Order: sequence, then C-alpha cells, then structure tokens
Amino acid sequence: MRDPEYDRFGPWILEITEEDPLPPLFVSYMTRKEEPFFNIKIPRPIDRRDLSPGENMYDYVVSIYEKDLYILERVGDEVREQSIPYESIIALRHSEDLLDGNLFIYINNRCYKLPYSTVSSEIISRLIEILRQRYISTSSSRSDIISNRKPEPVSGELSFLFSGLLASAGKNHSDMKLLAFQSEIPVNSIEGKPWKRLFLGAIDKRLLESLHMCNGIELEIINRGRTWGYRWQAIYGKETLFLPLENIMDMNREYEKSSRGIENLIFQTAGSRHSFSFIRENPALPGYFKIIEDAAI
Repeated sequence: MRDPEYDRFGPWILEITEEDPLPPLFVSYMTRKEEPFFNIKIPRPIDRRDLSPGENMYDYVVSIYEKDLYILERVGDEVREQSIPYESIIALRHSEDLLDGNLFIYINNRCYKLPYSTVSSEIISRLIEILRQRYISTSSSRSDIISNRKPEPVSGELSFLFSGLLASAGKNHSDMKLLAFQSEIPVNSIEGKPWKRLFLGAIDKRLLESLHMCNGIELEIINRGRTWGYRWQAIYGKETLFLPLENIMDMNREYEKSSRGIENLIFQTAGSRHSFSFIRENPALPGYFKIIEDAAI
C-alpha cells in the first residue's frame, strides 16, 4: 500500500491542506478549536531515498493563529511545542545561502531557529510578512522623522546584486526609506600602516555591503550575513533583519578592533545584539545613528 505522504515528500515546505495533511506525529498536538489561517510543515533535511514509508518526515509544523505563532518541533519521536504571542517577538532575521535557509525568531532572551531549503523561499517570505503585520505596533510610529528625509544617493556605489535588492525592497515595502548603506570596500584602502595594507591586500580582505532602511516603525537591514570577505571565499549569502524600533533598548558605536578605520553600529534588544560595520568616513553614519536614536531610544 502506497504512503501518500512519502510519495509527496521533498525538500519543499508544504501548506497543510486535505491533500497535504498534518504529519501523524503532530496530530495529537493540534487540539485548538480555532483554525489556523496559515499552516505549514517543514521537512527534514534528508533525501526521500534515505527515508522509508511510515517514518517521520517533517521536523516542524508552524501555525499562525489570531493572537500567537504556534510551533511544533520534532525531537526524535517526541514533539516540543512553543506558543509565541506576537507582542513577544523582538526581531526576525532571515538568511539564505545557496540552498540553506534559516528564519530566526527572536523572543525575550531566546532565539527560535527554523531551518529550511531555499526552494521554499516564497512561502517563508509569506510567513515573514504575516508575522510583521502582527508584531508591529503602529502606535509607536515615528514616520514623522523619516518622511521628510531624502533617500541616500547610491548611484555607482552598490553592486548589481545590492542595487537589485534595494529596488526589490522598495517595491515590496514602499514605505521603507534608505537611511544609510555601506558599499563593499577593500580594507587595505583604509588602513594606515604600510605592512598591514600589504598583508590585507594579499588576502583581499573586504568589508561587505549592507543596506539600512526604515519606515519610522521598523528597521529593515540587508547584508551578506557576514562582515568580511576574503580572496579564498565565494560569497553567495544574503540576510535581512527586521527590527521594530520600539524593541531597541540601546545602541552604540564602537571601533572595530581589527581596523581603526571601521566602526560598528550595535543595536541591543532584550536578549539579542545586532552589529553592522561601516567605514568611519561613511557620510551617512552620523545622521543614521541620530535618527534611530531619536526614534527608538
């Protein structure tokens, strides 16, 4: 007898429907009378040929309810459950590197990680947008600080990829304004000591790109998911942080220990810390810091 779940199994995330029902392991946990209006199952990172019909094939079930996000996680043959009220979500971080994707959900003093294959990027993007609509408090909007600000000019300073990411962000989130960006730059070009310039040039150490946008309610920051690039690395990843301004408890500017020509902008929240690097001479950095300080702190 054929196993329909096994036949339809693949690396993709599936929305739970009559055709793709709840995995058997999780059925006894879905006891609410309220129906979730968005309900997905995330598969194990394994090829179907390495599974047998009847085995547990899914690691997570993620359900969106009116007041909370409900996550069921497979741990061996057991299930761990977590209910996350939307108001407790501190930030979302979404990273993709070739086929490896991760959605990090920051709550008070904890980070919940949902790994997935990027063949399902579209459904994860839908999940992120649904969560953002629910965790953002519009009552704390400081759009007045952002609305009169002219976007930073970027002509010729961003790579083709990041120019496209900026255009896509502007299309998908039209209320976001670019406050600052950091183009990719060889670190030896801002280093004062000759011997260090020579060494950094030999290893081709580079400060990687980032985009920093805000709508007066939330920061949207896109980068490579890492600070540095080197000669021997191929870099394919990208990462987006969504951080509501009301959740920023503190922010600081610190010199980078490895290079005095670089400064780190650090956002501190309840239980998480997010750091982004700029060259010290970046003309947008002081204004960016001041705007977020006025809006959030």
